[in-house]
Amino acid sequence: MKHILAALVVAMFILVTCSKNKGTTPELKPSIGVSTSEIRFSLAEFDPQPAPRMVVVSNAGQATLNYGLSERCDWLELSLSATKLDPAEAETVFVTARPTGKPVGVYVDSILLTDAKAANSPQNIAVVLEITRALKPVIAVSSEQLSFYSVRIGPSPVPQTLKLFNGGSDTLRCTASKKASWLSFDMPSTNLCSGDSQSVLVSVNSSGKAVGIYRDTILL
Repeated sequence: MKHILAALVVAMFILVTCSKNKGTTPELKPSIGVSTSEIRFSLAEFDPQPAPRMVVVSNAGQATLNYGLSERCDWLELSLSATKLDPAEAETVFVTARPTGKPVGVYVDSILLTDAKAANSPQNIAVVLEITRALKPVIAVSSEQLSFYSVRIGPSPVPQTLKLFNGGSDTLRCTASKKASWLSFDMPSTNLCSGDSQSVLVSVNSSGKAVGIYRDTILL
């Protein structure tokens, strides 16, 4: 009988040990989900800033996602830089391109999404900004404001020069108008080919004017 009991005890011990190994729980991880892998902005030079693009970021995993977003260029902006999402939760990120001052060309950057604990970190979203040459005439001026200063009994101020430029690809047929009688300008030509410029002499007549500030607009 002693031998039989010993064998039974050993057998039970082995069964209990095996049961503990089978009960190990795997680690739950978050997973980064994105609605697109590429964003494109296309515009012609001198066009207004394009509308922001939307990217939906979601957590496709089983643990909280603590992710960060980053980009490396000076013409791209993100509506947030870091946030967290519970499982099955999603959030919209707005991506804005600021092409002001950029010459014609193609610019490429990427948005990097990272979470050290995510099963699929990092994730990249390619961003392309394409600026093409304008297919129409574009009026550009050297200054958006001219200021003249004078004393009541003194002579009229010295005329100032305004530079007019055609930044488009077609001939610019420009006309100019104003309302005030004290304001005048001399525009030698109303036609400018693509890339051409000309100087416009702007003058004011302060004679007979009372002390004060006078404003008008030259409409091109």
